[in-house]
Amino acid sequence: MMMKSTAIACLAAWTVLGAGCADGTAIATGNRHPPALAANVTLYSAPPGRNYEVVGLVRAESDAGLTAQSSMEYAIEELKKQAASLGANGVLLTGSGVRAVGMNTTYNRQSHTASSSVEEVQHLEGQAIVVR
Repeated sequence: MMMKSTAIACLAAWTVLGAGCADGTAIATGNRHPPALAANVTLYSAPPGRNYEVVGLVRAESDAGLTAQSSMEYAIEELKKQAASLGANGVLLTGSGVRAVGMNTTYNRQSHTASSSVEEVQHLEGQAIVVR
């Protein structure tokens, strides 16, 4: 019975850690378009070589990954979902990086020492665009 409950606890922890979480926003600034599929949204670091229409501003951030890279991947997926909600098929990136969101401090009573760490999130923002 002990082995079964340990396996269930491990599975639950893996599910929570592996599920990932990100937060984002979308603000419509142009013509309305029907929602698109996030899988069809392309990220652009420079304006695409074709005509495009800016339909909104999008932002996403995440600290859900076990590494900075996996947190950035969650943020990218959230950014695509936000753009797709505006009917965009692309995001022209305008900013990315790490943003500090808080600080954790711990104090060890035995050694009378304190330590602190900064909580950070991976951050992306851009213009939601419809590329023609």
